Amino acid sequence: MDNFPFYPPNYLTLTENVISSVMPRGPTKRARLTYSASETRKNWSQPRLAQSSVVEKPVELPLQVETALKNCMNEGQKVALKLVREIKDRRHETSRINQARYVKRQRKKVSKLEEDVQKLQEEVKDLPLHHTSLSIDTPTHKTVWSVAAYYFRLFQHGFNSPSKEANAFALKFLQTTMEPSVTDGSLCGPKALLENWRLFSLHFADVHVELEHLEKGESADILVAFTSTSVKFSTGTLRKVFPHLNTDGHGGTQGGKWSPLADRLRNQRITMRGTVYFYWDKTTGRVARMETKSDLLTPLLHLLGDLEAVSRVFEKALVTPECKLTSCTNA
Repeated sequence: MDNFPFYPPNYLTLTENVISSVMPRGPTKRARLTYSASETRKNWSQPRLAQSSVVEKPVELPLQVETALKNCMNEGQKVALKLVREIKDRRHETSRINQARYVKRQRKKVSKLEEDVQKLQEEVKDLPLHHTSLSIDTPTHKTVWSVAAYYFRLFQHGFNSPSKEANAFALKFLQTTMEPSVTDGSLCGPKALLENWRLFSLHFADVHVELEHLEKGESADILVAFTSTSVKFSTGTLRKVFPHLNTDGHGGTQGGKWSPLADRLRNQRITMRGTVYFYWDKTTGRVARMETKSDLLTPLLHLLGDLEAVSRVFEKALVTPECKLTSCTNA
């Protein structure tokens, strides 16, 4: 047998007949389908993330690197970097101001809601007064005793947000039982007396006035009424009567913080002992003068337990130790 270096030794046995009888092999359709389906399932099992969902955070350069970069910059680049810094600082300041404004608005909303709740509570308490004004007339036989007794019956729950009928009835009672020039300290006239009751009930929550007993004064024309007045220090009371107990000096309306003294007073109820002097004019059959006093100092001293703390409470308060509202609260 001849050997050729470029052919295998058995090349003569690999004739065309032998090769032609062998079927060419290749991937079947089923194999291709199976491969395609498996690839599809593989793709389904691995969800792709959108490129837009990946947010790259800006790289914060260390101070040393930033300083080195500044040294390599020209004047134009330094100016541009300065502008970028100023814009960033301005945005931070704007964000801080907007946040402060938002907090201030939220605090005002809370204060307004508290005032509305207090008004609703007082209106509910004024329902007996409204019923009284519609069902009971003023005393026909007026004496200083009957006028004083009816006076405390009318204002036993204060006089906050009354109805028009109740307001008209109370004013009519004062006008028919008291002189037009009747005084009570700095107050003058029936309308001023009624307005003082309204302000007192607006600044103090849950007012309850109890007439303990009546006594004849130094003369037959003077009657002394001994009273017990109970009030509650609500958040509105602190804001309107003791605004200096907040760091902003305006009762927290400008985003201040309440002092520990204010926290000790909040939602506390106190009872004040007091007297009301009625000076009767026999000629007109009306009250000519009144003197109202209530001891606010003693219950606060019992509550706080410290005379220095009580002194700080009254330091810039809009009420006196005799429980007289100042003219500033009339606004």
